[in-house]
Amino acid sequence: MSRIQKAIARASQLRQEQEKEPAKKTISPVEAGAQEPVPQSEDGQFPEVEERNFQNALMVTQREQKGIFSEQFRKLKSEVLTRTANGQLGNTLLVTSSIAGEGKTFSACNLAVTLAREYDHTVLLVDADLRRPRTHELLNLPPGPGLVQCLHGEVQVEDVLQHVGIGKLSLLQAGGTVEDPVELLSSSKMKTLLNEIKHRYQDRFVVIDCSPALLFADTSVLAPVVDGVIYVVRERIARLKQVQQGLSLLKEANVLGVVYNGAEEQGTPGDYVSYY
Repeated sequence: MSRIQKAIARASQLRQEQEKEPAKKTISPVEAGAQEPVPQSEDGQFPEVEERNFQNALMVTQREQKGIFSEQFRKLKSEVLTRTANGQLGNTLLVTSSIAGEGKTFSACNLAVTLAREYDHTVLLVDADLRRPRTHELLNLPPGPGLVQCLHGEVQVEDVLQHVGIGKLSLLQAGGTVEDPVELLSSSKMKTLLNEIKHRYQDRFVVIDCSPALLFADTSVLAPVVDGVIYVVRERIARLKQVQQGLSLLKEANVLGVVYNGAEEQGTPGDYVSYY
């Protein structure tokens, strides 16, 4: 039996035990190196635990919470919260870029962590990049079942949500790669799933990492059904024409703005993000 099959079987067993057990079960966060995902509790509550600390240079908001890089993501978070508070934005955000290597997954993960540090918000990070899923790598979690298995009807969403161990942050992994992601992402099951996770908790933000817009049709399919799109551009990677072409594919979407990644400020190189 493969690791994914074991994880699905274990998740199903846990769910059956929860149905028989009336008392609330405490779910501990996933530890680095764990062999199977730990589901979030049914009511969306997280136990009071010490924040999980792990080493990943790309997780700047976890490594240096008071550093200059974390400050840029706090500014991005403030912009998102402001637009949400005044009714300009809902709670589902999709993060994409023109081409690979611009830092869309980096931006999605760090934005999710920053939002999750807000005491009154739960955050669900969804890996919808079914061509090259990497969110679990940045969060130092083992690969496991997720979105693909949910859309195939093999598991329920609540059975494969992982409590990351950072604030009130959960992860719905991609669950692997598929030959034709567009078929799955454009299905009625995907729309139903998005509607479910969007409305299940009033205080939840959903951050979705998706494939590059210019290379694949995946983003064009998902962008119109989310509340807002954040577009990542990395300096010296995508050409201006590529950025323009990528954005032109999202005309039916609510593009909120651009995260400019890897900018050089005053002649000094740095991995710094800005939003406009």
